[in-house]
Amino acid sequence: MEYDFKDEIVQGYKVREAVHICGKDYVLAENIQAVQPFVTWQRTANDLIASYDCGHYFSNYLEAMIDLTERIRQEAQYVLDYRAEHNIDTKPITPDACIPGSREMDYSGQFVLIKPSALAPEYRIPDNQVYRAEGGFGCSPTSRGTKVYCRNIFDNDEQERWRREDIAGIVDPTKLPEKFGERMALIEARLKDSDLER
Repeated sequence: MEYDFKDEIVQGYKVREAVHICGKDYVLAENIQAVQPFVTWQRTANDLIASYDCGHYFSNYLEAMIDLTERIRQEAQYVLDYRAEHNIDTKPITPDACIPGSREMDYSGQFVLIKPSALAPEYRIPDNQVYRAEGGFGCSPTSRGTKVYCRNIFDNDEQERWRREDIAGIVDPTKLPEKFGERMALIEARLKDSDLER
């Protein structure tokens, strides 16, 4: 993976190494003028700003590299443990679970499948693939716009932005595990109730 922030200068330290995992970047940076010339940080970013936090400072490169790899290992282990504890299936859903020809349909208000290739490797699991499309020019197959605004059916709190080409199509609930159909029915019922209240 290429990082557009590699070689970025942060507090006088130049970013040398970076690994992305679970929505965060772990970086190792160097400032040969500093008393402790090596630092590892956790980096989080959005479209506007990047934040470098939780700095661990070292006088020795190898100690800094061990710290960086340990932070990455801990993050990966947390995800593995969480999946095991919650019995989460790790085999991604394939486009075969979509309604044939649905790539050419309008996605507005539909449950869509995010392609595994559009997700970071650690997120390529079924629970991260099914979303309800809410809007955006990319919902229309004939629009020049590509953005589709969606909410994950299991983590419905935050709207996310995907590109139309990231979507495999509209899901066929009969081709998904039972928990997906149940969740989609619950979301539809809530939306119907909120429409009635208006």
